[in-house]
Amino acid sequence: MRNHLLAYDVDCGPCRRFKEIVDFMDPKERIAFLSLNEADDLGLLERVPRPKRHTSFHLIFSDGGVKSGAEAIPSVIRLFPMGVLFSKGLLAPGGRRMVAGVYSIFSRLHDSGSCRYQSALAARRAGQSERFGALPFGPSSLTGQP
Repeated sequence: MRNHLLAYDVDCGPCRRFKEIVDFMDPKERIAFLSLNEADDLGLLERVPRPKRHTSFHLIFSDGGVKSGAEAIPSVIRLFPMGVLFSKGLLAPGGRRMVAGVYSIFSRLHDSGSCRYQSALAARRAGQSERFGALPFGPSSLTGQP
């Protein structure tokens, strides 16, 4: 059962590849995916400052908690088979610096080319659009089943 959401930039090639890797590494299907725009429109990113909503991926927990970017990587890895062991190493001080460094490299890929345009467009859209009320967040909203 999918009990986490991963919101990512569907218009960004490196972001789509990241989503595909996460999906492949998640054979127990604990993570569902949606676009940053969908997550924002549904009110799932309310805890994320508006300027940061379209600059990285976000892992959204069933209790409404959100982790973003490099901070979320250990939590994503923990959801994979054997990921608990690997993620403990990433939570160590040196591991956090390593994750932040690697993530910053991939983040720069997101900010290049068409992704930069799409991010700017999404940020403008987020600042001008009206919110649709937040939908209930729970297992049924993730699986699509009542």
